[in-house]
Amino acid sequence: MIPFIGLRFTNIFAPEDYARVPEYHRDPASRSWNLFGYVDVRDCARACELALQTDVRGAEAIIIAAADTIIDEPSRSLAERIFPGLEFRRDVSGYETLLSIEKAKRVLGYVPEYSWRGMVEG
Repeated sequence: MIPFIGLRFTNIFAPEDYARVPEYHRDPASRSWNLFGYVDVRDCARACELALQTDVRGAEAIIIAAADTIIDEPSRSLAERIFPGLEFRRDVSGYETLLSIEKAKRVLGYVPEYSWRGMVEG
């Protein structure tokens, strides 16, 4: 079997795109389509590099996302407000991503380095 790694990037942002983030905070539901996820283009490049260096057997599909959400509201309360009755299958604290990047960490050694936080005002 030929090894295959499918990287599933979510909502890729370049540094110049972060200026738009404050407008998302006015309507968080507009970013619910992907659970408020995003990823910096520089982390995408690093994930590609890691995938090319990783020894895998078979096929792997891996979500690549930032460690946090794009919304400036704690993730658990945000998800509960936008998705009433949502069942959480893991602890979620702070502004932690709601997308699971655990497989990316385990298989690739991926650790997101970039965040919109501190890069924009408002």
